[in-house]
Parts: sequence; C-alpha cells; structure tokens
Amino acid sequence: MDIQELFDIAKEQTSERFKIKFSEFIREHPQYSNLSQENRKIVFDLIYKHIEAIREGRGISGYVIQQEMHKLFDNRLKLKLTENDLKDIREMIELFKK
Repeated sequence: MDIQELFDIAKEQTSERFKIKFSEFIREHPQYSNLSQENRKIVFDLIYKHIEAIREGRGISGYVIQQEMHKLFDNRLKLKLTENDLKDIREMIELFKK
C-alpha cells in the first residue's frame, strides 16, 4: 500500500477502516516499525483530528503540522517521546500534507 491509497482511504472510509489500513501501512514500511503502539496512537489521533481537511482534499497544512509538533515537543517528557519518535511522527504526519 502506498501513501496515496492511505490518503484515499482516509477521505472515503470510516475511522475504524482507516485505523486498520493505517496500521497495515506502518507494518509494511520498515522506516516506521520502531513506532510503539502509543506513538502510533499519537499519529493516528493527530491525523484524525484533521480528517475533515484530508477528506476535503486540502490535507494538513504545514502551519498546522508545525503547531502540532510544537505541542508534542512541549509534552515530550510526559509522553515519553524521543527525538527519533518526534522525527518519525513528523514524517508520518507530513505524508498527509498537501
């Protein structure tokens, strides 16, 4: 599965179906295999928070990604996020940037 398929699923399917396909996408791409279940949930929640923009074809703007990453960085100790986790989360979210 490539990112375009995942993007189309996000636009057209239910949140549960998207969650399943999102998990499959992560398993199929080894660069994201180090993400823990908690980190995957963070990414999913961030993407789903902006699902309407994705469904409308606008995607997530660079400004919104920057804001979300700033919030994560501020809460990194509480969320137990490493620098690599933050980098991977940013990469995942930027897949939905238009």
